[in-house]
Amino acid sequence: VDTILTPLDLIETGKTLKVQAERPHLVSLGSGRLSTAITLLPLPEGKTTLGHGNTDINIQGPGVAELHCYVENLVGAITLFPCGNLCSVDGVAVSKPTRLSQGCMLCFGQSAFFRFNHPEEALRMKSMLPAGGRGLPVPSPILLNGTDQPVPPERAHPGHGTLVRSIEKDLQDIMDSLSMSDSQASSSECGKLSHLPIPQSPLYPMLNGAGPHLVSPPVSPGTTSTLRLSFHCCGGW
Repeated sequence: VDTILTPLDLIETGKTLKVQAERPHLVSLGSGRLSTAITLLPLPEGKTTLGHGNTDINIQGPGVAELHCYVENLVGAITLFPCGNLCSVDGVAVSKPTRLSQGCMLCFGQSAFFRFNHPEEALRMKSMLPAGGRGLPVPSPILLNGTDQPVPPERAHPGHGTLVRSIEKDLQDIMDSLSMSDSQASSSECGKLSHLPIPQSPLYPMLNGAGPHLVSPPVSPGTTSTLRLSFHCCGGW
């Protein structure tokens, strides 16, 4: 297997050591708990084959075929071709050519794990983040208006505040008018009802020692009412 050299940056920060490459590459996460090495596998322009046979990148593990799959780098666009063997991207099995994106996790066979890094793509993604590097990416001007010109900020219209206040005043006048109309309508209905006679309650039968008679129910204080008695005898009146 030919060894392809790729530029690496070693950055020491306190007690940690950071390894950074400029080109797309795979980071081998090992094929088991006994693996301790960290291996960077570059993905140059063109086609890179993977498997345990005569391939560009040799991988071992259960379920890995002799020519397991290959990765194609076409002007920075990285695509995985499974070749009918067991491959997964971010835990999802794939059987068709799949475009790889920065940071995705790959598994070939049952236990050969890799992380895909694309430094240029990662740099573009970071540039889309707002200040501070937090939150969702800000859409580029091209996505917003289809051109490379930024969208001009919205300008405040003169007299906008005056228009709003005028509309609010008109709405308040309408509400006051409706309130006055309701009040007058209520007063008119009350006046009409005051001239109507009070309906009499139906009489109900009571038994008294002298015989059956009908007595109207009690009336409210301050009003007069006539007690009407009706005696019913066998011979009549």
